[in-house]
Amino acid sequence: MASVFVMYLLAAFLTGGAWIAAATLVAERSGSRLGGLIIGFPSTTVVSFVFIAISQSASVAVNATTIFPIVYGFTALMLAVYYIISYRYGFSSGLILSICLWLGLSLATVASGVDIAEASVGYLLLFAISIYLFSLVPGGRAGIRGNGRTASAHLVLRAAFSGAMVAITVLASNVAGPVLGGALAAFPSSFIASLVILNEMNGPEFARSSAKPMMLSGMLTSVAYCFSVRLLYVPFGVVSGTIASFAIAIAVSVPAYYIIRRFG
Repeated sequence: MASVFVMYLLAAFLTGGAWIAAATLVAERSGSRLGGLIIGFPSTTVVSFVFIAISQSASVAVNATTIFPIVYGFTALMLAVYYIISYRYGFSSGLILSICLWLGLSLATVASGVDIAEASVGYLLLFAISIYLFSLVPGGRAGIRGNGRTASAHLVLRAAFSGAMVAITVLASNVAGPVLGGALAAFPSSFIASLVILNEMNGPEFARSSAKPMMLSGMLTSVAYCFSVRLLYVPFGVVSGTIASFAIAIAVSVPAYYIIRRFG
């Protein structure tokens, strides 16, 4: 069992790192809209739910999806708060304070408990609030491109950094139980890693320009994946349920991209 556990952590490290490294590279070469769409796709979420289902059971993974929508709503709020604070006080202040906000709200929700109806309503309200908050400050022009110069060594470093964040998140979601595990499955490790990388390589304006596309993509594709897992894991099994849920997320990404182009 320990060897299987290590194998899945390694898979989380490799897939998460490769996904985020590739997504940030796309953002730099093709613009923050397309990069934000890819970064917001359910990477950590997929690995977390698969890991929970295989190491425990499909029903436990389904139970973990209950809290996911509202906690992912906190992720949208986190990105919006980062967007506002970083505009006024700089990148580090924006990111640190927004992460603290996510942790506080998520832990309070885990402690109080929610059902799927409450989590769904909370998700919709937080989505609307986040969109409004993004409109409050100027800047962060979506669609801008990075410098386009990325050495191979930098790609390896960003893959290692982001892969470590994803693996730690997956590990925590697996050992924390279904409720806290579901919350940790929504932890924005891919967003945090991507913002750090994009800021370091291309500057704070480029990182800010990616925040809203990330939020729109994640709130549509990752939450669609979550609800698909909830419906499909038990009747169809983990493998078929994961493939079908991922296909649904891909289908949702098409209108999500047009929404990002229009409003991102």
